[in-house]
Amino acid sequence: MQSSPVLFISIALSLLCIVLVVVQWLYAKNIKTKLMQSVGLIDELYKLNTSQSTQLESLRSELNKNKALNQELKKAYGNFEKNLEAQLEKMGATIERLEEQDPALKMYSKASKLVEQGADMDDIIEASGLPRAEVEVLISLHARK
Repeated sequence: MQSSPVLFISIALSLLCIVLVVVQWLYAKNIKTKLMQSVGLIDELYKLNTSQSTQLESLRSELNKNKALNQELKKAYGNFEKNLEAQLEKMGATIERLEEQDPALKMYSKASKLVEQGADMDDIIEASGLPRAEVEVLISLHARK
């Protein structure tokens, strides 16, 4: 009868070992499944990272092109501004020459400047020599601006 408890303990231990092996096998299978899912996610992240890196490089390249274009536009605008200022100076000199050549134009130019400065009608008439009606027209035209 003594062999019976030993036999029973041996069978129980064997069954326990089998259960532990099955549990460990199921656990390993579960770990393998999760590992495969993790590898898939890592692969997707790598692809996404590569795609975003490509897009980032493309955007950097476009930004550099835009910076270069911006510099060119600034330079062109600066040249345009200088040319425009030179033309304005030439026009101003031409206007002054024309005013000096034509006394009537000189009178209107002087009257116009006085109107812009806010001089009163009598001062404008006295300084320019224009009739009152013409000075009134100049003042009304200036008021409309």
